[in-house]
Amino acid sequence: MKKLLQSLFVLVFIASAAFAQDRVITGTVKGVDGVPLPGVSVAVKGTAIGTPTTPQGTFSIRVPSSATTLTFSSLGFKPKEVVIGTSANLQVTMETEVNMLKDVVVVAYGSQKKESITGSVARIGAEDLEKRLITNLTQALAGAAPGISANSGNGQPGSGADIRIRGFGSVNASNAPLYVVDGFPYEGYIADINANDIESITVLKDASSTALYGARAANGVILVTTKKGAASEPQFNVNFSSGLSSRAIPEYDRVGIYDYFPLFWTALKNNRMYGNGDTEAAAITYANNTVGPQLIYNPFDIPANQLVTADGKFNPNAKLMYDDFDWISGMQNKGARNEASLDYSARQGKSDYYVSLGYTKDNGFLIGSDFERINGRVSLNSAPKSWLRLGINLSGALADSNLASAFSDNSGSIVNPFVFARGIGPIYPVRAYTATGQPVIDEKGVHVYDYGMHPGAIGRPSGAYPGRHVINETLLNIDRASRNSITGRTFAEISFLKNFKFTTNLALDLATNRPTSAQNKIVGDGVTNGGTSTRGANEYRTVSLNQLLRYERDFGQHSLKVLAGHEIQKVDNTFLSGNRRLMNLDGNIELVNYVTLNGLTGSITNLRREGYLSKVEYGFKNKIFADVSYRRDASSRFSPKARWGDFYSVGAAWNMKNESFLQDVSWVNSLKVRAAYGTVGNDALDTYYEYQALYGLGFTNATEPGALATKLPNEDLTWEVSKSTTIGLDFGLFKDRLNGSIDVFRRGSSMLLFDVPQGLSSSVTTRTENIGAMYNQGLEIMLNAKIISGRNFNWDVQLNNTFLKNKVTSLPGGNAIISGTKRLAEGKDIYAFWLRQWYGADPQNGEALWLRDPAIAANAAGSKNVNGTEVTSNPNNALFDYSGSSISDYLGSLNNTFSYKNISLSFLLNYQLGGEYYDSVYAGLFGLSYGTAVHKDALNAWSAPGQPTNIPRLDVANQGTYNTASTRFLTDASYLNIRSVNITYAFPQALANKVGLRRVRVFASGENLVTFSKRKGLNPMENFNGTNANVYVPNRYVSAGVNVAF
Repeated sequence: MKKLLQSLFVLVFIASAAFAQDRVITGTVKGVDGVPLPGVSVAVKGTAIGTPTTPQGTFSIRVPSSATTLTFSSLGFKPKEVVIGTSANLQVTMETEVNMLKDVVVVAYGSQKKESITGSVARIGAEDLEKRLITNLTQALAGAAPGISANSGNGQPGSGADIRIRGFGSVNASNAPLYVVDGFPYEGYIADINANDIESITVLKDASSTALYGARAANGVILVTTKKGAASEPQFNVNFSSGLSSRAIPEYDRVGIYDYFPLFWTALKNNRMYGNGDTEAAAITYANNTVGPQLIYNPFDIPANQLVTADGKFNPNAKLMYDDFDWISGMQNKGARNEASLDYSARQGKSDYYVSLGYTKDNGFLIGSDFERINGRVSLNSAPKSWLRLGINLSGALADSNLASAFSDNSGSIVNPFVFARGIGPIYPVRAYTATGQPVIDEKGVHVYDYGMHPGAIGRPSGAYPGRHVINETLLNIDRASRNSITGRTFAEISFLKNFKFTTNLALDLATNRPTSAQNKIVGDGVTNGGTSTRGANEYRTVSLNQLLRYERDFGQHSLKVLAGHEIQKVDNTFLSGNRRLMNLDGNIELVNYVTLNGLTGSITNLRREGYLSKVEYGFKNKIFADVSYRRDASSRFSPKARWGDFYSVGAAWNMKNESFLQDVSWVNSLKVRAAYGTVGNDALDTYYEYQALYGLGFTNATEPGALATKLPNEDLTWEVSKSTTIGLDFGLFKDRLNGSIDVFRRGSSMLLFDVPQGLSSSVTTRTENIGAMYNQGLEIMLNAKIISGRNFNWDVQLNNTFLKNKVTSLPGGNAIISGTKRLAEGKDIYAFWLRQWYGADPQNGEALWLRDPAIAANAAGSKNVNGTEVTSNPNNALFDYSGSSISDYLGSLNNTFSYKNISLSFLLNYQLGGEYYDSVYAGLFGLSYGTAVHKDALNAWSAPGQPTNIPRLDVANQGTYNTASTRFLTDASYLNIRSVNITYAFPQALANKVGLRRVRVFASGENLVTFSKRKGLNPMENFNGTNANVYVPNRYVSAGVNVAF
């Protein structure tokens, strides 16, 4: 016992002596702004001894006598080493690491350092988004990176743009990318996500980066990651902006009121001379006597038969009795956009949180169009145990919109403001006037609208929409959509056996859309039904669940990461719509206030998906990286026998800078070569039941029910498949003053869906089959340059360029398919124009001429030879040929940022060179239906023998023939769009600190400011297929705002 006590005494003495040699170091860690930093990891270099800083930024650590250096590290700050020396108290300042988060990119099912990525990705950070005035995040993608194409979208506030990544992957299925929000495919409305809540957007462009999403990734993937608490001290941010919205694309030039009568007078005269063979004198007399009765309205103070002189000029003695003809301005108002948001966040100890609230009100420049949204988000993540991490992210949105009836699916409807206001002739007033020019006033003293129902009214001609009035209808009708959405994400992650992590993630997306529409009983489509009301309810519910097992380990100079997982998704959609007619009491649009049931319909659709996924990543000496991924997917869109598909990818990258032969090359900072190949699928078909035999309902015969077969079954129907190859080079030169990437890619699509014609005995004429193929190939170049990098002044430039070619390689039976202005054929691209070849106007009589089809006899009616060219005046005998494509030769963007001390100026230009555009709106303005508007170019029409011109003579009887679709209406699709301009001033940090604030920033921004194209009124960004329609043109936003952080 005595020996044991002696031994214990010796051990305690030795330990006490050793402990006495240790010492305690205390101190405080602050940021460059002087704010204490909690949660900073403080460690003794070369040991496992460490401690975090307190919420006040202080620390206390016992260090051995041999310790010489302490290390300090925290997310978002540059690591720092401090020599201990003889001081027992240290004051440490840590600098923000600006590029740290940029070097880590969110990828499929995780994140990855840029240097190890083998695929093609692009990142848009919160710092980029805060410069933009965007309601819908898709608006931020235009020009953000090479390989991304975005149309202008619809001008309806709250609507977004359509996105295409590296061309076009399908003919009859969807070409839209997959959106993934916080780790799960998102089935909700993208417009419900507040841009201020977004931390980053990552665009996955090739199969190597998208293959883990398997059957839904054929058109690329857009990953949206929302914000979390990052700062060590609680932070409160307030943003407010207010501004104006206006029309970004000007109206087409149309004939004015003083040219309108002479134009139709000339068209009548020409028709009599060249159609009836009248003498010029007889034709003039006919035109004088006919133009007034045909146009009906005459706002001038002299009779209509005296408005045009014998030489076709407007009578200078005529004066307007009133001036109320601007339908375009009557449809527009002063648009305004206001946005406010606030968020509160922090990362303290083992937890982080982020809470936000946002409000957006966007009144469009068109009356009856607006968008209002309230957003809320709560994100909480915590690590209660060293082996356990938990997190939850909940968001909700309430959105209400009043919709202008100006969408592509009603681009020919009279209630569409752009159809009516653009198409009505300039002599027809907005409000009613008597024959002597006096305003027509109703019993309430209001100047009434002119739609042909007031006392003494006369009907407008057919081209001027008699009995209709788009302004009054828009004010009286209701077209409203209300939407509620809830998005939830939660996870639990367990770390075990040192190198393993198991994560389970659960996602819930709920959305309810309730459209309401009512047509008044006074004017418009609702009159014959005595007023109508329609109510609908669309409910969407998506539940997703996955389980992910990760293994990560470094073996000396080798690193290995393995991922295996399982995922299921359940999508349910319930739709109901009812319509009643014959309004009872005025002012009440509830269905119960209408007498007769007009229609009732509904549906329930279900979709189920399941997948198994895996990925292996390998790295060697931080030089060589390789990865292999595999996913097996099933979708209920296909029959049980064809439901499962296999998708995979392989990729490799070589960091050449880390090789010895480049170590001493100082002007090369980074150089990486990468290559990837993979396959992904596309299950975004028209319906959830494409493989089944389908029947159309509603074919009743009196009281007998009836159904009609509409689709033949095909149990072999399966995914469209995309195979992608990318070879890329990433580089940084001259201390990263010049950096960027170059990618060469080929994206092939096979098993494309087409409706294949069946035999004459088949009850259904076509059957959907996997039979087509095409490919996209191109070159992407991204360059970032620090032109000037000084102490006070900096100039940064980013240039994105894309060259793309598309080719169809296989069609059903090899047969070409003609649709509108396009002809899909093997060896041609998806948007190749197939049109009559326009020649011009006949110099002798002004009639329209096309190149004659060589198969048509030279003596056929209308055939002639003009200056050695075989032409025809009969459009049915015209030569059809390929006439370019809507796919541009070159697509790009230029982003410049200038900063001087606390002032920053940035602007983004988007541009396109080459490609063709068929301007069908322009073509429609050459119709000479009495009462319709006419394009100003008609004033340059042929008027005398021997006159060379491209515009045929004005002729009321032949204008429809003359305006037959041809290359006459094809124009260059090149454009330059000033997409964004932003100027910012940050108040000096010392001044902000004096009033207790971390940051005060004021800014002024402009979005979609102006577009330069080949023709006034043309919007070449409207559609990828190179055709346009009468739709809501995009908005221009100009705004100012303030950002305060404390």
